[in-house]
Amino acid sequence: MVFADSQQFKGKGVKAVIIDSGLKSSHAIIKDKTISGYSLKNGVVCFGAYDDNIGHGTAVYSLINNIVPETEFVIFKIFDSDFYCTQDALETVLEYICDHIPCDVINISSGTCVLESEHMYNICKKIAEKQTIILSAFDNTGAISFPAAFDCVIGVDASTNCKTINEFEYVDDSIINIRAKAGMHRVAWTYPEYAFVEGTSFSVAYATAMTIKLVESGCRDFNEILGEFKKNAISIHSHSCLDNQNQFSIFTINKAIVFPYSKEVDSFVRFSDLLRFKIDFICDYRLSGKVGMNISKKSQFAKVKVNEFIIKDIEKIDWNKDFDTVILGYTDKISKMAKCDYKEYVFKMCIKYKKIFICLIIAHNIICMLHK
Repeated sequence: MVFADSQQFKGKGVKAVIIDSGLKSSHAIIKDKTISGYSLKNGVVCFGAYDDNIGHGTAVYSLINNIVPETEFVIFKIFDSDFYCTQDALETVLEYICDHIPCDVINISSGTCVLESEHMYNICKKIAEKQTIILSAFDNTGAISFPAAFDCVIGVDASTNCKTINEFEYVDDSIINIRAKAGMHRVAWTYPEYAFVEGTSFSVAYATAMTIKLVESGCRDFNEILGEFKKNAISIHSHSCLDNQNQFSIFTINKAIVFPYSKEVDSFVRFSDLLRFKIDFICDYRLSGKVGMNISKKSQFAKVKVNEFIIKDIEKIDWNKDFDTVILGYTDKISKMAKCDYKEYVFKMCIKYKKIFICLIIAHNIICMLHK
């Protein structure tokens, strides 16, 4: 199918689920439409009661519906007062859809940047095996997010190179699969009734609408859908995470160590092969219970192969080794356990051994030391 000539496809016979903040039931855009919906309340799935209090879900629905108005939509309200989704909530909703709502396409506007287990991946894989296409937006800040990064999910980012709703970029050999139209979008909202918004969670709606057209045209296989996006792409990029060179960098990292192993540094480990520098090893406090642990197994569900890491004791590392950078995460908890300020300890060791010091968490005591 040629995307530019896809106007004939309006979503007839295709069932799509939108996982978001619900839908404003009194809005003019759903006049004369019969839409079913669900909501998640205190971890329990309830039929109906999916009215949108935020506006985001209404916006995403309006973008998709404007392009494929004959689609059968199912609304799944997963958050209510703010645009925040937990891993548990998303897993509960996906599991319910997998078991109780046969559908062709699922649009997910949100996600999580940290996973505690492979459960979400296993659910998405099971859904994909039923020939249901899942599309998920990546985090607006550029962080790795799930389920967008899964190899059984079409991960969507935004691109200013895409000027129309039918233009897409394709990314080979990357966790990102597709880039869709970025910039401002005029959408239906709650209060006011219409608004201008931007973000990847809205860009994914265009990829979802095109996927619905593809399903209507006869494409149902995951790889076949991706193949159509690639064939119609305005440009194709190869492993862009590695190709982009930061010409404004004030320092160069060649080999780094990470301390401690925590949620804040999990994405560094999970997607270490996408970095332009090598992670030499991971460290932690000896009484954390993590020293000696092989953490490569935690990343088997990503689109990119992950290196093997054995966590080392921070107090036993050789600072004369050839790593040039230390990436420091959240240390307050282990500092309290060890009765040692690890921020200050690592900072002083970096000065002594001439290592680059990168702190992911604001360290007020380090700032004070720099001012002295």
